[in-house]
Amino acid sequence: MRRKEPTVMFPESSSKPAEDLYEPANILQTQRTVHDQSLPRCSGPRLAGEDVSRDRSEAATASSSSLVTTQSLYSVASSEKPYAQGAMGTILLARDETLDRTVVLKVLLEKHQKNRELSDRFRREASITAQLQHPGIPPVYGAGTLSDMRPFFSMRLVQGQTLAQLLAESVDHLKDRPRFLTIFEQVCQTVAFAHARGVIHRDLKPENIVVGDYGSVYVMDWGIARFLRMAGERGADVDVMPPFSLDPQDTLVLTGRTGDSAMAEGGSSITIPGDLLGTPQYMSPEQARGDSDQDERTDVFSLGVILFEILTGRPLRPVTTVQRESLEVFAAAHYLTTWTRLDAARADAPMVSLLKRCLELDRDRRPRNASEVAAEVTSYLLHVLRRPEREMARFFELSLDLFCLAGLDGFFKQINQNFTRVLGYSTEELLAKPFIDLVHPDDCEQTRLQVVKLSQGLPVVRFENRYRDRSGNYKWFEWTAKSVPEEGIIFATARDITERKHLEQRLEAIVESSPMAMVMTDRAGRIVQLNREAEKLFGFQRDELAGQMVEMLIPERFRQRHLAHRERFLMNPSMRPGSGRELWGLRKDGTEFPIELGLSPLETEEGIFVISVIADITERKRQTQWFQAIVECIPTGMVLFDSAGTICLVSKETERLFGYSRGELIGQEAEILIAERFRVGHRVLLDSFSASASARRTGKTREIVGKRKDGTEFPIELGCNPLGGSGDGVFLISEIPDLTTGNQAPQPPDA
Repeated sequence: MRRKEPTVMFPESSSKPAEDLYEPANILQTQRTVHDQSLPRCSGPRLAGEDVSRDRSEAATASSSSLVTTQSLYSVASSEKPYAQGAMGTILLARDETLDRTVVLKVLLEKHQKNRELSDRFRREASITAQLQHPGIPPVYGAGTLSDMRPFFSMRLVQGQTLAQLLAESVDHLKDRPRFLTIFEQVCQTVAFAHARGVIHRDLKPENIVVGDYGSVYVMDWGIARFLRMAGERGADVDVMPPFSLDPQDTLVLTGRTGDSAMAEGGSSITIPGDLLGTPQYMSPEQARGDSDQDERTDVFSLGVILFEILTGRPLRPVTTVQRESLEVFAAAHYLTTWTRLDAARADAPMVSLLKRCLELDRDRRPRNASEVAAEVTSYLLHVLRRPEREMARFFELSLDLFCLAGLDGFFKQINQNFTRVLGYSTEELLAKPFIDLVHPDDCEQTRLQVVKLSQGLPVVRFENRYRDRSGNYKWFEWTAKSVPEEGIIFATARDITERKHLEQRLEAIVESSPMAMVMTDRAGRIVQLNREAEKLFGFQRDELAGQMVEMLIPERFRQRHLAHRERFLMNPSMRPGSGRELWGLRKDGTEFPIELGLSPLETEEGIFVISVIADITERKRQTQWFQAIVECIPTGMVLFDSAGTICLVSKETERLFGYSRGELIGQEAEILIAERFRVGHRVLLDSFSASASARRTGKTREIVGKRKDGTEFPIELGCNPLGGSGDGVFLISEIPDLTTGNQAPQPPDA
């Protein structure tokens, strides 16, 4: 039984205004006779897997009651502009009056109306699309012929953006790559469905992929698709085409052939192998040659070109005008630069490997069909989804610290092996009990308070508590943690600081037993620790100073200068005794007092710390002032120097005798006041005197010649007396009378 040809009434004009769309006066009417679904089909192209040998007499003997006549009414405004237009047809918006829904009508272009071959191709597009019932292919609702005999078919209205638009709008292709690969995977699945049914698309490109709402992805425009196994199909040679030029983004529909034609049932012409069809920018080399044996691997190549654009953000081939004789060269030219461009794309190796195989010039080296491509893309996307989980597990196990996921319910959810290594329990034991059960009783309350903070979304930084290990001993942990309260999860890391705490305890014992005030600061100058003597010296309680800047113990007028001194010390940290480093301290009550400061660096795993030893030198200052007053009363020159021979104090008479100011002499060696020829012998005598520390008047036996600032010499008598003795050494005080009235010139002392 032959099918009744649908007819359509499409009025050329209407009295209705153009604004009144979908009025009954603008009606396309189709009448269709369809088979009952329980009966076999008896005509038309067959998809792969269908039984082409079934006896067609079954349809001839079918009861007329198995045939149902249906009618569809489509309303289209006569002034409606095309919704879209392709190489063979135009798309119009229409209203399905029967089912009350918006659809699109694809109508053969008027210029192709008398082209029997393109008309048959158009009808075959409707047939192929209708038979490929897949979520990624818009369904066909009906087909018919206009009053001017142009064919049309109705389809679902697909709204969205093409993949080409999305790629062009992307400003960060690396960031958007996962989304585009997910779209590409759906495209591969749709094309794999078509390949499984013996259909190749032959015009796959981003412009023919539409991404709609709710994650839907459609492969559009099956106008040049073909069946690989069509009943009665025969091979043919390829015609030599006349010269032409084209935009590589346009779909090429040219049929030039010298072979036989395969005629479909009913006398319609079927496109035979050898036709040159497709989009140059995306077609395979064999498609560009017009080979007659194109198969699924032709689509695989086009999928590779799309994948290249997704990975690199740039098209594989340039948009340019291509001459017919250059088309095959254009299709293969990409091979020269593809791999260099891929290396710069920073794409993952599995996708690069797949892409290279899809773009092989030798199609035998490509994946066999879209199903193989889809399988690799799906596997890669699953790998990417699981990557954070794998990286988290690797991060957990490679870290030297203790990492865990814990719940706000008080249980560990996941721990790394460092927990079992440090505490000695198995993973199962640590996950089975509340972690508070392992905390030292004295630390439980503070630990619970930290969990409360985390439940409020507040971070925990450098919190210290003790955990009991399997042997019953306690380990000190320092915790840093953040939470996701809405999920009840805590991300935490702990560091075993047991050795450091033991060192701190020993150091604290030493510091506390020191009779000197001691303050320890970190690199930033914050006070970390101090002893009781420091509390007494400055009048602060320990908790008042902990965490404060050390400059709060110095009068404000000295603070900026102290900051500079501290920075210089940290640039070259070394032990510096306090002698000569006088500062002023500031007590809590606001009183100031002179201090002497000694510095010692302490290197630890956490960085450098500075220990300051502080001495109150108020009494020493008072004694120095008294001593200075006494010295000034003596009529002869007086000089105080230490056991190393460095001048510490001079009287005004000494300044007058030698012509130096006090500031020029303090800190200089004593020999500056002696003529050069006497200096060596004087140093020997001075060292000997310091060793015996006995009173001696060197001038009584040996006269010495002094030397003024202006270079003149004069005889002096030098008497030295020890002034106290301490761990700092012996201080000597010298009386220097002027012997200018003497007659005999002094001689240098014997060495």
